[in-house]
Amino acid sequence: MKKIFKTLIISALFLSALTSCHDMVFSNILEDVTPEEATVNGSVNAITRYNVGGEEYLVTNSQKGLIYKKASDNRHGAWKTYNHLPFELHHYDYYNTTHYGQQVVKTAADSTTLYVVAVTYQNHTSLGTNYPSHISIWAANISSWDSTASWTDLNADGTKTYIYQDGNYFKTDFNVFCTNTPKNSHRRAYLRNKESELYQLSASSLNAITANKPYEQSGGNGRIDSAIWFNGTVYHLDSLASTTNETTSSDPTYFYYSPDNSRSVYTASGTSQSNLISPAIDAGEAVSCLAITKNALLIGRANTDETSASYGGIVKANATDYLPESKLSGFTTNAAAQMPSSYLINTLLAVDPSQNETETALYGSIIFRTIGTSSAVNYDNVGLWSYYPSRGNWNRE
Repeated sequence: MKKIFKTLIISALFLSALTSCHDMVFSNILEDVTPEEATVNGSVNAITRYNVGGEEYLVTNSQKGLIYKKASDNRHGAWKTYNHLPFELHHYDYYNTTHYGQQVVKTAADSTTLYVVAVTYQNHTSLGTNYPSHISIWAANISSWDSTASWTDLNADGTKTYIYQDGNYFKTDFNVFCTNTPKNSHRRAYLRNKESELYQLSASSLNAITANKPYEQSGGNGRIDSAIWFNGTVYHLDSLASTTNETTSSDPTYFYYSPDNSRSVYTASGTSQSNLISPAIDAGEAVSCLAITKNALLIGRANTDETSASYGGIVKANATDYLPESKLSGFTTNAAAQMPSSYLINTLLAVDPSQNETETALYGSIIFRTIGTSSAVNYDNVGLWSYYPSRGNWNRE
C-alpha cells in the first residue's frame, strides 16, 4: 500500500508501445471488458477495514471525501458517502483566490477508532501556486454512519507532519498506516514522522512507542512504514508493502513484505532471520503493495523513478496454502489488462484471504505519474478497481 507522503504534492493531486506480437495484442483485447461507470475516482491511498455495529466495512478516500461500504457487499455502486466529517470538503474560490475546507487523502483504523488524514491548502503568492499548509489526523469512534461523531485532530499543532519548502516544492515525510487485519481485535494504527519517531494512534492522542521489528530487513531504509499482527503481537516493518495470511478464523502463519523501493518480495514463517523462505520473488519493478489469497500472492508495483522506462502494474505468484512460488505467474482473469505496467498500483486488498484468488472480492487502485507518462494511460482509469466472483473480471469501481 503506497501510503507515504514523501512529497506533498499529495498523490491525490498528481494531476506501451504496441507490440508486433499479434497474439499478445489479441489476447489483451479479449481480456478487456466494457468499463463500469466510475464511482470512486482519484488517488485512493488505502482501503481500510473498520467495524461499525459489529459488521465489517471498507472505508477509503475519494473525490467525494470519505466513503464506505459493507465488506460483504460484493457489487458495483455500493459505496456510500459519509456526511458527518468535522470539516467541509476542499473547494477553491477562484475569484477570491481562497481555499476552503480540507481534502481527505487517506484512512486508517484500529479496533475502535477510524482515522482520517486530511489536508488544508493555501495560495503561495510569490510562487503562484497552491501548497499544503496543514495536515490533520482526525480520529473518532463511529457508532453509526448516519449520525455525528466526536472528532479530534491528533495533529492540531502540525508538529508530527512537518511541511517544508524545497525550491518550488513543498514536502513532508510521514506515514499513517495500520495493520488492517481481518480480525478486528488485531487492528492497530500508527504514525511515523520525518524524524522516524513512531506513534500509536488512539481516539484522543498520539503515544510515542519503540518500533518492534521482527529482524533487520534486507534492503530497507530503516524507517517504519507498515505493521503486521503476527505471533500474538504487532511487528513494525521498514516496508511500504506488507501483509499476512490472517483470516477471520485463523491467526497468520506467514507474513510477506518488500523493503522500500525494492523489487524483491520475501515470505517468512516466523520472526527470526532463519524463518525467511528462500528464494525471494523478483517482482520486476519496485513493489508498492501486497494482497494474499489461499492460492495467489498479488503484487502491486509502482516505480516512481522518473528516469525509469517502466512504471508499475499488477503481477502475481501462484501459492499453495498461502506459500507463494518463487516466480511470477500469469493471471487467469483480466487483472493485467486492466492494471498494466503504465499505471502505478497504490493499494491492494483481498476481502477474504481464506478463499482462492477468483473466489473473493479484490480491490486495487491505480494512478499514473505525470512525467514521462505513456500515451497508453487514461486519466479516466485513475481510481478504484474491483474483482467480484459473480462478475468474473476486474472492472471500474
